[in-house]
Amino acid sequence: MQARQTTDAQLNRFGRAIDAVKSGVRIEDVAAEYIKLKVAGPNRLLGRCPHPDHADHTPSFTVFKDSQRFRCYGIGCNIFGDVIDLEKLCAHHDELWTAMVALSVRYSVELPRRSEKWHRWHREKLAIEGLTEDIRSQVRSRRIFKYLILNSPELQSIEDPDERKAEIKLCWATFQAGMRQVGG
Repeated sequence: MQARQTTDAQLNRFGRAIDAVKSGVRIEDVAAEYIKLKVAGPNRLLGRCPHPDHADHTPSFTVFKDSQRFRCYGIGCNIFGDVIDLEKLCAHHDELWTAMVALSVRYSVELPRRSEKWHRWHREKLAIEGLTEDIRSQVRSRRIFKYLILNSPELQSIEDPDERKAEIKLCWATFQAGMRQVGG
C-alpha cells in the first residue's frame, strides 16, 4: 500500500487553521479550564502538571502568558507546547487536529474555509463518482440478466431466431422495469 503524500497546500491550509486558533484562544484561558493556577510573576502562572503520568505534588507546570506557551519543570516530565498541545493533553485528544477543532468550536474561532475552486472540484468529483456507480450498476444488471435469463432453459429451448429475439426483448424490458423499481 502506497503512503499518502501531503501536499504543501494541505500543510498550508492546516497551518493557517492552527494559526487562527492560536491567535484566537489564550493559553491561560484553556489552562484555567483544566488546572488550578496561581500568579507566579508578571507573565507567568503556576499549577500542578495535568500530564497523567506525572504525579505533581509540588506545582511545576508553568504557563507563560507573553509567549502563549507552557512547560512543566517537574523531574522527568518536561512537557511543553502551545495552546493546542495543552488542549490535546488535557482533553485526551488522539490527534492534534481534533484538539484544534475543539478549541475553535469552544472559543468561536472561525477556521479558514476551502476555496470555491476546491468546492467546484469536489462537486465534479461527486458527479463522476455517481456516473461511475451508475455504469457499474448497469454492468451488474446486464451480467445478472445474462446469467439468469439468457442462459435459462426456457429461452434456450426456443428454436426460431425471430421468436427468440422477441422473447429476449420482452424479458429485457421486464427485467429493466423490475431493476428500476428495486433501484428507486
